[in-house]
Amino acid sequence: MPKLGFTKRPLCPFCSAPWTDAMIRVFDIDARHGRDSYDFGPEDQQATVDITCTTCKRLIYRKHYKGDS
Repeated sequence: MPKLGFTKRPLCPFCSAPWTDAMIRVFDIDARHGRDSYDFGPEDQQATVDITCTTCKRLIYRKHYKGDS
């Protein structure tokens, strides 16, 4: 499949470094769920998705998930 051209990457709001492929992959996987929790277990289980800038090491994105009841 041919590439459709250059797509701009998001930039870190703190140091303006472009997001890496790994950062974009984590965000894309998280965005696909589109709801408040993952279906991964009892309500006492929790998970956190963090995206940290690989250049300045500051936290850019965080989302907490709780298991379904």
